[in-house]
Amino acid sequence: VAVRWYLPRFSERRYPPLRTGGLFVLFVVLAFAATSILVHIVVTKPIRHLVTVSQKIAEGELVSTQQPAGAMRSHPQKRLAKDEIGALTAAFSGMMEYLQEMAHAATRIAMGDLSREIAPRSKDDVLGNAFSDMSTYLNEMATAATAISKGDMSQDIQPKTDNDVLGNAFTQLAAYIQ
Repeated sequence: VAVRWYLPRFSERRYPPLRTGGLFVLFVVLAFAATSILVHIVVTKPIRHLVTVSQKIAEGELVSTQQPAGAMRSHPQKRLAKDEIGALTAAFSGMMEYLQEMAHAATRIAMGDLSREIAPRSKDDVLGNAFSDMSTYLNEMATAATAISKGDMSQDIQPKTDNDVLGNAFTQLAAYIQ
């Protein structure tokens, strides 16, 4: 009994749609793979980097938003600025620059350097306004302390609040000296 007689033959002459369909499926699979790789490079990697940087900021570490060398080689900065991820990265970089600027200002103040004026970026700049107010207040207190040390007891020092430790200490000192 010949079993071969019942099996159909799949030859290119008898079934050309099978070959064409196979090529189409291969093309679709390759296109999907290429699209997936492109999405990973253009979207996923930059967003993952921003998430990592955000986590570090939340822990108090001010890091650069620039990715390690070569990490975004296929998606240069000029192109980034033209799409949503680029706009997000640019905004994030601006925020990091601002936070680093404020951290430097805080470090200078903590070291007693009140020589630089801190200019808020806008009237709504909560952190910048707070640093500016703090620097102004500490400069006023330093000026009053210098005047008192030179014998000028006419300084009118008013604590800003009941919890103003420095203002209350100066008020008590001025009362004690007089």
